[in-house]
Amino acid sequence: MPLVSIVIPTFNAAPTLQTSIESALRQSHADIEVIVCDDASVDDTVELVKTIDDRRLRYLVNSTNSGEGASRDRAIDAAKGEWIAVLDADDAWHPQRLEKLLSAVPARNDTMIFDNILLCHNASSGLQPWRALRGPKAFGMSSREPVDVDSSRWAAARHFLIKPMIPAAALRNSGVRHSDKRFSADTEFFLRLVAAGMRLRYVPVAYYFYRITPGSMTAITPRAKLMCNMLQEVMPLFTDSPTIQAALRHKIRYRDFTMALKSRRFSEAAKLGIRDPRLLGELVMRGLSESTYPIHRMLRGGDRRRMHRGA
Repeated sequence: MPLVSIVIPTFNAAPTLQTSIESALRQSHADIEVIVCDDASVDDTVELVKTIDDRRLRYLVNSTNSGEGASRDRAIDAAKGEWIAVLDADDAWHPQRLEKLLSAVPARNDTMIFDNILLCHNASSGLQPWRALRGPKAFGMSSREPVDVDSSRWAAARHFLIKPMIPAAALRNSGVRHSDKRFSADTEFFLRLVAAGMRLRYVPVAYYFYRITPGSMTAITPRAKLMCNMLQEVMPLFTDSPTIQAALRHKIRYRDFTMALKSRRFSEAAKLGIRDPRLLGELVMRGLSESTYPIHRMLRGGDRRRMHRGA
């Protein structure tokens, strides 16, 4: 049995899928299996996967398009490893990622291990690094050693985004499955796992390479409303954790605030800002952190085409 099962849901992601698969197969920790679940793609995905000759690669194909969450769940159901690691079909890993995450495994078997994320431009020459998602002091870090993260601290962080390695037994015992949402299904999945008692441990180095593209699903305006709806749905799961509920409410208010500004509903935005003065400060800080993106993308040859994430 492999120690780690790497699950990759994919839909029409042939241009980037090979990079993702190869980054998984080239891990310094080789005791793995890679499970690609093709969500009824109509591009060259089948032909691409056939060209990769590695006995550790398994290929599943959905008969109909079922969504990213269902595809990831199918791959998880087929997984044989003690750990489940998630990888998107348009992202990639550092060759030592699994080795580093496995070295941070605690004695308890109920902990998701996640690292920092390197945001990268999509360019014809491949992934071009921009910056790490989290700063050097994220979650109170003062060194490069792994740290246990309180779930309320993760919920209150500016960025929800994690791509964890999950203990398979604890995952299956939780009974948590992905929803059929077309956006935020992965974040909802992790929130539900935390609500079921899953712990978090953070490795403060970016070993996960996350591809960002203009016009992608992670960059369009409707995501804010979809995220708010999802957060409202999971709120009742945290009735015994007022700090997590407060963090989720703040995230909803922030998205309501930015949606009001983008829709030119300035009086509504002003009322929200008066009720919670943190909103304007967060907007400014986010704007400053993202202000270098267009220039950096241009200098690194980043793709300017409008395209969607593959899975």
